[in-house]
Amino acid sequence: MFDQGLNARDMVDRGIGIEVDRDETDGSFTGWDIAKGLQLVMVEKELGEELRCKGQEYKRIFGDEEMNQRCVTRFLEYLSDNT
Repeated sequence: MFDQGLNARDMVDRGIGIEVDRDETDGSFTGWDIAKGLQLVMVEKELGEELRCKGQEYKRIFGDEEMNQRCVTRFLEYLSDNT
């Protein structure tokens, strides 16, 4: 729960998300803030297209179960060999 803000900023930095406007005093946001963010992505053609393209790149990486399994196996082998 406490890392959601960090994850959101990381997604913005990587070009796969936008940051929703928040209340400066407590960091909260409203449904209207979410709606504004969605409208921005859906209406602003260039931004929306950029986010979709980046999202597809990440989908190819993180959605590849076989590649993920190989990485986990290699990591576990490394830990086993080096600890």
